[in-house]
Amino acid sequence: MGKEIILMDGQNLFYHLRKLHLQGEKIQWRRYFAFLLQPGNELHKAYLFRPGKLQDRCCTPKSNVLSESWLLRRQGLFAEEENYFDSIGRKNPDIQIVKAGVLQVDSAMRQYVGEKGVDLALATKMISSGRQNSGGRILLMSGDYDYGEAIDLARTNGTKVHVVKIHEDPPEGIKTLPRAPVVIGDKEINLYASWIRSGFLWEERITVKH
Repeated sequence: MGKEIILMDGQNLFYHLRKLHLQGEKIQWRRYFAFLLQPGNELHKAYLFRPGKLQDRCCTPKSNVLSESWLLRRQGLFAEEENYFDSIGRKNPDIQIVKAGVLQVDSAMRQYVGEKGVDLALATKMISSGRQNSGGRILLMSGDYDYGEAIDLARTNGTKVHVVKIHEDPPEGIKTLPRAPVVIGDKEINLYASWIRSGFLWEERITVKH
């Protein structure tokens, strides 16, 4: 029996799901993970990486009322996202939330700059897991797939790394959820939003008032 590790780039993954009209908190993650595992293997742990704090790249005093208001709003949204991911971690004991790096903004320009340090933390975990989990498998779930060098390093010890990609619609002729994930080569697992909607969402309970 082999062990499998799942690495989730939280911010990118959940924004990608949102574009596909999927809500992360409504996915049955344990069931979804079980589907991704190879027969006979078990899940060691799923790690969800997200920024640990919000960082303003602007170094000038906040004399602009619009900039101050914009930054306060971003701080509030960041706190909401932090609570959101923490709640997912509490509801899904298989997922460990890893807070690393920062989400950079520029209040003077009133715009997001991007994440810094999150990709590095995930890549470092991937490489160390590859060394410790020789002969096992790592599944990378992200909306951003620029981890080529880390994947190559993780695979040098016999560990397989498969990238899970979620698309909107399946190709013509593929209509139903397969019994096992579709693996292209040794690096990709292609799944589709319609499969998640039909097989991995919590059912909403309707309460009837008398």
